[in-house]
Amino acid sequence: MRWPKQVKMERTTQLLPHILIVLCLATMQNACGNTTIPFHVGVVLDMGTLVGKMGWTSISMAIDDFYALHSNYTSRLVLHPRDSKNDVVQAAASGICSLIFSLVTNRY
Repeated sequence: MRWPKQVKMERTTQLLPHILIVLCLATMQNACGNTTIPFHVGVVLDMGTLVGKMGWTSISMAIDDFYALHSNYTSRLVLHPRDSKNDVVQAAASGICSLIFSLVTNRY
């Protein structure tokens, strides 16, 4: 049986990706006129849990808010999310493999 709060939370979590896409598009439109330097950052979260989803949303919103206030900054954080799938060792190995692959191929 679903409680009303759970249904409301599911609706909210379904809307969040759409809101984030709109915010990202607005941010990219504002940044088109400026020359920016990307700074790639890997983020490893357990996306199967509420804490991981909230963490990703919070990080994304914080970065968007920061650049909304500091539009003159030329460096931009580019987040590369990884799902730990509830396995800390696999998450660490995934992060190290991604780092080595990006260094060897000069791709981020």
